Amino acid sequence: MESQVRILELEDKLVRERTHLAQLRKQHYQLAQIVENNNDSADK
Repeated sequence: MESQVRILELEDKLVRERTHLAQLRKQHYQLAQIVENNNDSADK
């Protein structure tokens, strides 16, 4: 029974970490787009 509880806790943590990773990726893509747009503006 203890191991099942531990598995559920770890699965919950995994879901939370995956959500956090998705948020970080989203921020990275947004920042990359801003940099790309700034580079395009500087080239003109």
